[in-house]
Amino acid sequence: MPLSREQTELVVLPPSGRYSCHRCGNCCSRYAVRIDKSTYERLAAVDWSQYGERFKGRPLFIPLDAAKEGIYSHELARVGARCIFLEDDNRCLIHSVMGADAKPLMCRKFPYNFVRTPEGVNVSLDLFCPSALGQKGEPIENHLSEIRGLLTEVSEVATLPAEVALFLDQTLNWRDYVEVENALLALMLCEDATMEARLIAGTALILRVCQVQLQARMESQPVPPVARTLGELNVAELLAQAAKTPAAPLVHRLYLGVTLAAFESMAADVHGEKPLGFGARVRLLCGSGRVKLWTLNGQEVSLNQLRKISFDTAQTEIHTLMQRWLISKLESRTVVPLTTLVRGWHHFVGHFIWARWFSRAMAWRRGSKVVECDDLFEGIQLTEMAARTLAPQPGVKSFGKFLDLVYDSPKFVPAAVADGN
Repeated sequence: MPLSREQTELVVLPPSGRYSCHRCGNCCSRYAVRIDKSTYERLAAVDWSQYGERFKGRPLFIPLDAAKEGIYSHELARVGARCIFLEDDNRCLIHSVMGADAKPLMCRKFPYNFVRTPEGVNVSLDLFCPSALGQKGEPIENHLSEIRGLLTEVSEVATLPAEVALFLDQTLNWRDYVEVENALLALMLCEDATMEARLIAGTALILRVCQVQLQARMESQPVPPVARTLGELNVAELLAQAAKTPAAPLVHRLYLGVTLAAFESMAADVHGEKPLGFGARVRLLCGSGRVKLWTLNGQEVSLNQLRKISFDTAQTEIHTLMQRWLISKLESRTVVPLTTLVRGWHHFVGHFIWARWFSRAMAWRRGSKVVECDDLFEGIQLTEMAARTLAPQPGVKSFGKFLDLVYDSPKFVPAAVADGN
């Protein structure tokens, strides 16, 4: 249900978000735009053939299966990966002809993400948008009126309950979850440790909270306050132990192979192509050979060469961008608390693994053996786009049986992230 005007007054904005549309065309070239019946009827009433040859002799609105797509009845046609209404100068033809308010809600909502929490509606920016990722444009506070208007229209908003799932049947009240989130954010800012160590230490921190709660229940004792549990943790010791986690190349390749195969299915669909075949999936799992990847617009990459590309997070610009992105993801509450806390954290860590992989692919495409900041920028954008394939949906706390096992494991994802190459 959309929010009332009174409910939209309780809005939580990111501390440092900035955004203005620079007409890059990214959002109109990567995502399938779905529309409801009323929007379809309004757009279909226009004779679009007068605006160009691409509108003649072809369907502009693709019917969808109502049983699967819920409120959506149609999808806007695409020319290649681009929305058919996207002009050569990256202007929206619907906007030009009918005005900004006539655009589909999905388009007007981008790049905002909304999550209902006990504190109010948590608003964040989709970092697939280059302006949002680069913090270019107006402060997000300047968009508050637009955001509140959108919240009265958007019907599908993820909702976080007062009790956040921790692990299995364990839960945390909202105040305790915020304590854990703040502790994880503090870990992300520990400059003396590598990002890999910080992420692995995050797993240890969450598991310690689980362990204390479980032990209290087994002994029929009151559960100690989460703030006390966190206060008793030795962060330096957690980071030191995390830094000793042995690299596990096989686990790393298995994780990448499984998740990238899922991404490729989505990307192939956008390009109207077949998803990865069995042989390509095996090569991904083995980390050798050549594979055509639709997340890279159909380019064929050498997995052996990709693994040799160095990723130097000691470079200040790369380190700053990676840290800022991960902190923004954590603050958005669109990943970590939407499933169970353990599962969500490991999905979040997966974002780091994917960004590192895609950044290497960008460097390889340039013919370079070293990842530079622009490569990471593009790698993060690809991660944001691809991760939607595995994104938890409102009201659904599962990634699928196999990935649930992967993300629930206390060792699998930490071992995958420990292998930097």
